[in-house]
Amino acid sequence: MLCLLVLGILVSGYAQKEVKLQADYAYQKMGYSSSADLYEQVGASKLNTAAKARLGDSYRLNGNTEAAEYWYAQAVAETPDAEDILHYAQMLQSNGKCEEAITYYNEYLEVVETDAITPRANIKDCSELDFRAKSNTRVTNMTALNSPHLDFSPIPYKGGIVFTSTRGRETTKMIDQWTNDNFSDLFYAEKDGNGQFKKPIVFEGRINEKFHDGTATFDKSGTRMYFSRNSEGKNSKEVNDLKIYSADLVEGVWTNIKAASFNDAEFATCHPTLSPDGRYLYFSSNRPGGIGGMDLYVVNKRGNSWSTPRNLGPTVNTPSNEIFPFTNKKDELFFASNGHQGMGGLDIYNVKKYNGDWQPVENLGAPFNSIKDDFGFSQMNNGKEGYFSSNRGNGVGGDDIYQWQSDELISSTMDNTNIIAVIDEATGARIPAAMVTITEGVANKMAEATDDGELSDMISFLTDNKGMVSPSFAAGQTYTISVNKPGYATYKKVVTAYDLLKAREWTVAIAKRDGVVLDGSVLNKKYDHAVPNAVVTLFNYCTGEKEKILSDSDGKFSFFLDCKCDYEVLGEKERFTADKKTISTININCEDSPPITTTLLLNIGSAPRTTNTSRSAPINSSAPTRVVSKPVATPVNTSVNKIAPVIKNLSDLSTDNLDLSVGNIITLDNLYYDYDKFFIRPDAAKELNRIVDIMKQYPTLELELSSHTDSRGRKGYNQTLSQKRAEVAVNYIISKGVSRSRLVARGLGEDQLRNHCADDTYCSEAEHQENRRTEVRVLKR
Repeated sequence: MLCLLVLGILVSGYAQKEVKLQADYAYQKMGYSSSADLYEQVGASKLNTAAKARLGDSYRLNGNTEAAEYWYAQAVAETPDAEDILHYAQMLQSNGKCEEAITYYNEYLEVVETDAITPRANIKDCSELDFRAKSNTRVTNMTALNSPHLDFSPIPYKGGIVFTSTRGRETTKMIDQWTNDNFSDLFYAEKDGNGQFKKPIVFEGRINEKFHDGTATFDKSGTRMYFSRNSEGKNSKEVNDLKIYSADLVEGVWTNIKAASFNDAEFATCHPTLSPDGRYLYFSSNRPGGIGGMDLYVVNKRGNSWSTPRNLGPTVNTPSNEIFPFTNKKDELFFASNGHQGMGGLDIYNVKKYNGDWQPVENLGAPFNSIKDDFGFSQMNNGKEGYFSSNRGNGVGGDDIYQWQSDELISSTMDNTNIIAVIDEATGARIPAAMVTITEGVANKMAEATDDGELSDMISFLTDNKGMVSPSFAAGQTYTISVNKPGYATYKKVVTAYDLLKAREWTVAIAKRDGVVLDGSVLNKKYDHAVPNAVVTLFNYCTGEKEKILSDSDGKFSFFLDCKCDYEVLGEKERFTADKKTISTININCEDSPPITTTLLLNIGSAPRTTNTSRSAPINSSAPTRVVSKPVATPVNTSVNKIAPVIKNLSDLSTDNLDLSVGNIITLDNLYYDYDKFFIRPDAAKELNRIVDIMKQYPTLELELSSHTDSRGRKGYNQTLSQKRAEVAVNYIISKGVSRSRLVARGLGEDQLRNHCADDTYCSEAEHQENRRTEVRVLKR
């Protein structure tokens, strides 16, 4: 990301007839929020590889890492462009998928020249990204300062802090079309006599103009400041780049605004920070002659002017982006980067000088850093407290300001993984298949009931057959542990990482209760794909309570319902329309009732916009937006009328006898499922093993596995069941060493029956079984 909020003034494309052309035009003019919406309107089936990559860029440049992951996956599957592969790997890492990220980092390394390699692409194992806490640090979200917009780059100033925000001013009238949010301004928050921050106010003087202003630094007297602002004129690319300006405090008002002498007319210059003695000023720029992306530079004071900028060199800078520098009173340099090895997104780093040379860069580790973007670090003079900004989960808005306070060092040998065991409170027996959800921070009922439908930095596990899970924890952090199991009361507790890690096993006892299970699925209405990490809310009309969980990797969720009550279940995800269903247990016998099933259908591209902007422009960053959790190829619309010749037993044929032309269908007549089940039967496993052999023989072969049901049961339920069956078949093939990127799972329900056995028609079990099948379509040879 180019951490530079440039001003690409977007001229509307109303004169253009094609939405695709409008999307391309918006993208070229850096109207990335608009381009994403327009490309989505065109639809995946009508976008070529380049357009899919641009859609990935549009989401990435607005911090929507999960949507970006989805579209990069499709672009990379079609044409493995090096830059798209790198961006795809970065999005996977930012979404917590380390193993998959390493796979694509390695693929990136295979197609680029040596001098193009980024340090982060050289990781070989997830343990290399395990940056544990180096001190006992407490991190607090400054909720009194934060807004639903972007609040970042806090700097201590005169007993308070100055920070950058897109919350807007009363005179704000213009919208940045890169982010579809207000332009940023500088704000000041003063502390009262009790040490609490007062309501932030707009920085006084002529600092805040009509476009972006922000990321300030002050000299020791507090009467001279340097800050970033969009230039008044455009460069040759028709872009209002950021430049650095100075201002003087005269009779309490900031005035005498001047552009710095080291600005470059054609390139960005932003994020200034002064050294303690005021002799040096560090900043970020993408000017020519750098290592790549945004680099850190330094100029030194020469009378009333500054020297020629000097690049800090390859020890500090990488081919990616180094931004938001800060120097403390010891003249140590802190900065954010997405190029050095890190936990994901932007991480905060520290580097010192010795005998004039920069020493190796050090990652600050948790809790300063997370898998999301962490940046804008600052430190008080005592060295033990300060601020930074992050778009990690459970925040107030997109980017939030956090305060940190540090004490003694923690032993670096502490293991950060542990076992959580779930047992029955009455019997002490281990409980398998219990959902253990771990949320970073305190997830209380009030926060869950009033947020915007996004529970971030949350991860869920199912206990194994011994009732155990083995999650990782960041030393110094606090977590909310929730345990859900149908038939049991929900368990929730806030606990510190220290308590979780001090014993090898942490036990949770849950108690049984009476009621009925609700099993549900969240599906993408347009593509018939599962929607992972959707926020599913259950509202109990009897008690008025709300319960929230995330759908799992297959879009599934489960609640336990009390008897004699009405409920509403709501599915939400950013950039999707919500869907809700009403469920009642009033007229059912809870003691002898099968699970209630429901399906929530979310439609992509029409949901009201939430505030998201980008740090891919120098003074911005954005909230995490989860849209897709795993790479899948473009869904293929299987024709109802095209039924391929039936192959009675695939294992009887040699590969040479198979027609593997793109679009052809192989019907696996020996791959059947039992009624209302979706596990792999032994006879089906033989057929799938043959598919595994074929895919290993043809390493570029890509297949879609479409699963079908018979007509018995509700149509919506059959759709969900068929998707589960297809996913099970795909997962079986993956377990044999085939890459997930080569496979697509698609459930077609009862829409494509092979015989006359439709609804209300009597058929034998053998005739129904003929329809419960999986077919294989060749997507790529």
